[in-house]
Amino acid sequence: MNEWIPVDDEIPEEENDYLVYKLMPPNVVTFRDECMGWIEICYFGNGIFLDNTVDATAHVTHWMRLPEPPKERCPVKQKKSA
Repeated sequence: MNEWIPVDDEIPEEENDYLVYKLMPPNVVTFRDECMGWIEICYFGNGIFLDNTVDATAHVTHWMRLPEPPKERCPVKQKKSA
């Protein structure tokens, strides 16, 4: 199970998308908690977290890797043409 990692303890080693907790309103749809923090997906690369195209690094307090997708995925049903 993924755990929240404080950015003061560690930052990601790989460039990728990560789930982040930050203290700045997002540029995309996200979740806000009762402490007025925001949870969203940001890209991390070249030492910075990007919220869309905005450097959000100073506002990110925690991060975690994204979970794996479900193993049982809904198959996409294609309609047969008559």
